[in-house]
Amino acid sequence: MSDITKYVAYGLGGTTLVAGSFFLVAAFSGAQLSTMKGVGGMFPEAGKASVGSGASDPEIEVQLENDTRSPSQLFDAARSPLTAFVMQDPFSSQELSALENRLKSKMDELDKRARALNEREGLLEQDVEALARQKQEFERIKGNLLRESDEQRARESDLEANGAAITAREKEHWKKMAPFFADGDSDKTAKELLNVYSPEDAAKVLRHLPDDRVAELFTAINTVDPTKHQAYFKAFQLERAR
Repeated sequence: MSDITKYVAYGLGGTTLVAGSFFLVAAFSGAQLSTMKGVGGMFPEAGKASVGSGASDPEIEVQLENDTRSPSQLFDAARSPLTAFVMQDPFSSQELSALENRLKSKMDELDKRARALNEREGLLEQDVEALARQKQEFERIKGNLLRESDEQRARESDLEANGAAITAREKEHWKKMAPFFADGDSDKTAKELLNVYSPEDAAKVLRHLPDDRVAELFTAINTVDPTKHQAYFKAFQLERAR
């Protein structure tokens, strides 16, 4: 059925309902329908409805006697013209029930998804808060490490400075000790080196002596105690290589 046909049917149905309602109201209110303009001819006055003796038309009586339809069939036949203005439901009760169940199922599914999303959102918020706390802790540890690193570098710098100062003082000390071994008897000086100084300390003294004096003293060390000559000579080579 096209849209135009539907609109025409709706218009006729509405007009019929309005007119029928009007006539019913007028009839129940006691108005004489036969005196109404335009439609009075459709409603003859009482006493003029039949012509003659008032007896029923024999043909109508015969038709009524021969009509074997039941009252329900007669009622259906009487109301059949009105069905043209009645819109049929496009869905049966079973289909509507199935649609309602599907809609309810979808709504339940949407509710479950919404609850799941809310739970995930809550977990994400907790994760974000945990990450923020971890970041703060990381920044605190980083700051402590940087401070400790700065302090460590400062201590190392101090140690290097102190070490350099100590090394400089030691060198100055051994340099001042060298003149006491620059002269005198070689064997006596060699015995003093062996008895007083370790190979490393003796090397520090010998480093500041002339080469010929160093050669004399090592010859004397080899004469006094040949077992220690190698250790003292090796320590002297290492000290001189620095």
